[in-house]
Amino acid sequence: MTTEMMFTYQTRLVLNDEQDNILQQYADLLSQVERSLYAEVAQGKASASCKNRFLTRFNITAR
Repeated sequence: MTTEMMFTYQTRLVLNDEQDNILQQYADLLSQVERSLYAEVAQGKASASCKNRFLTRFNITAR
């Protein structure tokens, strides 16, 4: 067991409807990308080999 302390933080955002909608869309996209990547890695594919295809498929940037 490690002797280092671990801290967990949380925050409650005060958002208007537009901000909430944007954040929800981002969360939905991130979840879809993560689940798709996990599924491909579970099939034995290297995560790096999925990069270019995922950039196009999900219309995201590499940065």
